Amino acid sequence: MKVQKSHITIISVLFICCGTYFGYLQNLIQHYLISNQQNWLSEILEYWYPQLPILKNSIAPELLLQRANQFIYRFVFLTLLFLFINSKKEFLRTEFNRFQFSTKHISILTSIFYGYAVFTFIDWWKEIANIQRLEAFYTPIFPLSIINSTLFHTSFYYSVLAIGITCATLPLWLKNNLLQFTTAIISISCLLFMHATFCGFGKMDHGYASFFYVGMILPFYFLWKDNRVIRFAQLTVTLCYFRKSFFIGHSFYRSYSL
Repeated sequence: MKVQKSHITIISVLFICCGTYFGYLQNLIQHYLISNQQNWLSEILEYWYPQLPILKNSIAPELLLQRANQFIYRFVFLTLLFLFINSKKEFLRTEFNRFQFSTKHISILTSIFYGYAVFTFIDWWKEIANIQRLEAFYTPIFPLSIINSTLFHTSFYYSVLAIGITCATLPLWLKNNLLQFTTAIISISCLLFMHATFCGFGKMDHGYASFFYVGMILPFYFLWKDNRVIRFAQLTVTLCYFRKSFFIGHSFYRSYSL
């Protein structure tokens, strides 16, 4: 009963906060974005998000306000999700302890992962083709700087694409452990290679961090056929979202570290 009361309290506070935002704070943000006049809320936002003045002058106010609303929607969703999980924690704990990875489960997981890898190869190839006009802003980074590869060796990237897609599908069909391991390593290496191309423009996309972590761990399952490798991959995905807070403390929540 205590849990239910605490849930009601949290939902009530959440409802009040949403009402305050949409009824009052949203108007302050909108006025700041349109008129450039400072207020107490804009000073707080600029302190925690130093890039806001730059974005305000380069992006339409309607789009920035939409992003602010999205943040509120996500916060509400995650809060409600947390409350639901907390209310079912005993059931989930029991089911988690009972659940054991079978060969079928792992086959499904690996098929989804490498299927997404193939999609990523194709998607990134299209992106590389689209950014050719920005060659003047490109500076090769490792490993591209080591092999002296430029952005627009088209035939070279075709080779990387073909090898990567082929090696992303082979682990699902081969039976030899060593060959599965080797092709999986080649596949994730090709993806890292293509990702390095985007980083050559000075943009670090942390959204793919967990994907690459799993991609570097999963080949060892093919080599050892040990279910603990899958558990370790799950743990790695969880920890990668908290790794910064372990090293830089509260700066993890500042915009310049994201």
